[in-house]
Amino acid sequence: MSRNIEPLAVYFDVDGTLFRPEHLLHEVVSISLIENGAPKHYNTEWCIHKFMGKHPEQICDFVNEEENTSINHDSFKAGMVRAFKKIARTRPEEMIACDKAAEFLKHLKYRNIPVGVVSNGLQENVEIALSATGLIDFFDKSEIITPCLGDGLEAKPSPIMLLELANMHKLNNRTSEIIYIGNSSADMGAAKNANMIAVGYTGAEKKERAGFHKMSLEAAGADYVYNSFEEIKNKLLPDLKNSASCEFSYNLE
Repeated sequence: MSRNIEPLAVYFDVDGTLFRPEHLLHEVVSISLIENGAPKHYNTEWCIHKFMGKHPEQICDFVNEEENTSINHDSFKAGMVRAFKKIARTRPEEMIACDKAAEFLKHLKYRNIPVGVVSNGLQENVEIALSATGLIDFFDKSEIITPCLGDGLEAKPSPIMLLELANMHKLNNRTSEIIYIGNSSADMGAAKNANMIAVGYTGAEKKERAGFHKMSLEAAGADYVYNSFEEIKNKLLPDLKNSASCEFSYNLE
C-alpha cells in the first residue's frame, strides 16, 4: 500500500529503529539483571523475547514479581548505563545506525519537517547510542524524550511522551498529521493512542523473523510497516523523493 503524506513532523523510536544493534541494549539489561540477583537464564536472547519496548522500571518490576527478587530500580538502571558505556568504549564497531537513517533525517531536516525521539530507554543510554552513530546531531536535546526526564512522562504505550513532543512543536491539535516510526508493539500503541500515523519498522530484524515481526506490528495497530527507510521514503513519502533541488539528495537503490 502506498500513500502520499506530507507530515507536519516525524518522530522516531531509537532501539531497533535508529540504532541498529538492539541486541546490545538487551545485553546490558541482561548484564545488570544478573549482577543484581536475577537468575542466569535472563540472558540477552531471553531479554529480547520478553522485554522489547519495555522501560527499565517495567522490566525490573516484572523480574521482581516473577522471580521473587527485590532488585532496586536505581541499582538496575545504573548497571545498565555502566554496561552500555563499556560496550561503547570497547566495541565501538558495533555501535551502528540503521541503514539510511542519517540520509532520511537529512532529507526531513532539509524540508524543515520537525523531528524528535521518544524512547522507553534510559536517557543516558539513548544519548550514548545516538552519539555513537552521529545521529544525535539531528536533534535538539529537548527533542529526545524518555520517561526518565521527569515525573508524569509515562512509558509507551502511553501517548504522553509523544504528546509532549507534539506540544513542543506546537502541533498538539494536529497529531493526526504526525508520523511515529518504531519497531515494537508499544511504539504502535503509543502512536495510535496519540492519534498519530503509526509506521512499523522491521529493518533491524533478522530476515527470518521479519515476516513475523511485520505481523506483530500490524496486530498492534500499525498503519504501515516497512523494512527500510528507503521504503518509507519511496512508498509513504514519494513527494519527498522527488525534491530535485534538495541539498541532501541521495541515491536509494
